[in-house]
Amino acid sequence: LPVGATKLQFRQGAKVLKELAVSPNKPVVALSGITAGTTMTGTTKLTWTATDADGDALHTVVEYSPDNGTTWDVLEEDLTAKTADIDWSELSGAGANKSLVRILVTDGINTTIATSPAFTVATSKPEVFIDEPQANDTFEKGEDILFDGEGFDDLDGELVGGSIKWESDKDGVIG
Repeated sequence: LPVGATKLQFRQGAKVLKELAVSPNKPVVALSGITAGTTMTGTTKLTWTATDADGDALHTVVEYSPDNGTTWDVLEEDLTAKTADIDWSELSGAGANKSLVRILVTDGINTTIATSPAFTVATSKPEVFIDEPQANDTFEKGEDILFDGEGFDDLDGELVGGSIKWESDKDGVIG
């Protein structure tokens, strides 16, 4: 909006469909709890302060970037509280000190953003899914058994080929 605007109108031709008052002050927001260069693990309560000199109701969006701000994913939205529990094990990181969190606070028209310093998200264990054989499947002696599965890793993405290894507690590596 242009500086000094006092209203926002939604129009269809000359007809005003909706008009919103524009308050003169943007929200003020400050993020705390993330220190530059730290490694985040487990679940952390992210906190921030947010005020509005006009007394407008504030709504918050929390976003995460694994790549130093090139892309952003929404973690929480339409928050009225000033905290969010973030489970870092559910997020992937692109490497050391490349992760960011930002808080977007709006009064409905004016929006202010606070961005954390760069930090690291600890890599989590690969996720592996066994498709075949199914639990409780039975087989005859000498019968061929199909082993099928898939996996995903924070750093490598989809695990393929030799990235997945099949082992038996009796025969060791079997595929």
